[in-house]
Amino acid sequence: MGFLCVVPVAAFIAIKQKRRIEQTLAVSIFGIILLIYLSGLFTSFLPGYYLSLAFCAVCAVLLLKEIITGWDSVQKYVITPGFFFYLIAAVYFSATNMGRTFLSSDEFSHWGLAIKNFYYLNDFANLENATTSFKDYPPAASIWGWFSVKLWFRYAEGIIINAQDMLLVSLSIPCFSWIENKKDWKKWLIFSLIVILLPVTYRNGYTAIYVDTLLGITFGYVICKYLFDDVRTKWADIVLGIVILCLEKATGVGLAAIAFLVILCCEVKKNVNGQETRKNTFLHIAEIIFAILFGKYSWSIYLKLSGTKAVWNTSEISPSAILDIFRHPEGNYRMEVLENFVKKFFDGTAGGYAVSYSYMTLVVIAIACIVFLHIYVIKKDKSVIVGLSAMLGSWIIYLISLLILYQFSYTKSEAVYLASFHRYNSTYMVALVMVLEVSILYYFRNKNKTLIVCTIAVLLNCNLFSVISPVLEFLGEMPEHEEFTDVTDQITENDKIFFVDQNSDNINYLIFRYEVTPVHINENSDSYSLGEGKYDENGKLIEDSWKNVYTMQDWEDELRTEGYTYVYLYSVTPAFENDYKELFQSEIKEKTLYQISEDGDSVILKKV
Repeated sequence: MGFLCVVPVAAFIAIKQKRRIEQTLAVSIFGIILLIYLSGLFTSFLPGYYLSLAFCAVCAVLLLKEIITGWDSVQKYVITPGFFFYLIAAVYFSATNMGRTFLSSDEFSHWGLAIKNFYYLNDFANLENATTSFKDYPPAASIWGWFSVKLWFRYAEGIIINAQDMLLVSLSIPCFSWIENKKDWKKWLIFSLIVILLPVTYRNGYTAIYVDTLLGITFGYVICKYLFDDVRTKWADIVLGIVILCLEKATGVGLAAIAFLVILCCEVKKNVNGQETRKNTFLHIAEIIFAILFGKYSWSIYLKLSGTKAVWNTSEISPSAILDIFRHPEGNYRMEVLENFVKKFFDGTAGGYAVSYSYMTLVVIAIACIVFLHIYVIKKDKSVIVGLSAMLGSWIIYLISLLILYQFSYTKSEAVYLASFHRYNSTYMVALVMVLEVSILYYFRNKNKTLIVCTIAVLLNCNLFSVISPVLEFLGEMPEHEEFTDVTDQITENDKIFFVDQNSDNINYLIFRYEVTPVHINENSDSYSLGEGKYDENGKLIEDSWKNVYTMQDWEDELRTEGYTYVYLYSVTPAFENDYKELFQSEIKEKTLYQISEDGDSVILKKV
């Protein structure tokens, strides 16, 4: 699996650069992702995949040589507290993720679906024969999941979840390098708690492959690398981190821009204090700008050349459109979105199940931490305070950007109800918490009060239950999604299926599409519910009612012209049976597969 293959690479780099392996694990994963990504841009994933394996093998041989001839270096840079924690985490997540499946809607609508397409195509999921809907989504996180499951003997969702869990751990453990005494069990405990709990600042960090938490941790990793890593090679880590950040999700570009702003503020402060030369500052800024431009435009140019259209419409966003919200507030739903957004931020809760508090409370805690560090801890390098302050202030930029997206890129219903607000906001919240806690760890690493301070910090933001729950599920009954083996055993890759699920939301449709991939189904995600639709008291078709208005003739024509070979009835209603019964050769039955045949100009559905 991926997290094991990367160890010899990270170990060899650690020895050669004379720094601990906990500092090189994340950057080694970044390197593999980037190599496969570049391979996909020009050919397919496979050349990058085999080159990655070859590089891992070479590093393993060189590491073995180092073990034989230079054991002292291995002991100093590889056999470290961070490496032991990495191994413990690997055993824990490998055990608890065994047999785990995807459960969340977005895993079926994109993140898991993209990886499954990667698995069958060995290429990006924007190809014409891919079953994905969001073909323009950046692929970094999915590439790592694909690489890990590709190393396994079969496609397994638990392997993919485990891969992301170990990536989160790799991004969080560099702070272990501050433990000088390997026998200092108090620091082991403190650092372990901080590292393992960071990804669950927002609940499902370890149990879902949403990239929101990963995005926040990657963003926090970049900032922490800049603020607290004093080795020259950190700039390679930062540049790679920013490239991957831009390629994890479209919003990663915005976070990379904020990272640029934070680093710029710190560099200006260092120049004023005489801690950095202008030449070095310009060089560092240029490196970050290059990383952002490469991450953004390498993917956007590829999408343009491949003819892939953007799913999210941002064409309506303009200064004049934003001003119109305030010029004409009456009857403008975007003003309602603004009002709901403000209420959500001030009244909504952050943190886990154990401790919940408003986002404003987190702001107050962050300010208090910054003031405390400024007064009692940081004596010489005030640029850290500038960086922490800039990051807290940049939350406003992030929130404004999120608000604009709600108003112009989401459907009216999604925007008004602020769909997934807490999840999207958690990205920045996780990063902020990470940087603040790492700051406390860094400046209190040699203080006796570290345990108390960090314990309080952990309790303020973590969701301990999210770490323990995989164990409870492992010991009990593991939650699973429906696998539709009765369908997958009957079909081939050349088939095309029309899925029917009357009067429901779209979760069954998403799971079915995911399960039968690479086979295609009706791609219009609201076409699975057929009939006359839902109407209000005025006779107007209700928006987002998950129904498609089909007459029997309409459906028959589509089945014939679009090349469908099967129909799968997941759930039906008496109205459906009445409207479409003439197309069926036998009884209409739920959770049943029907083969499509033609008799002249007529379509006949035969039970399989």
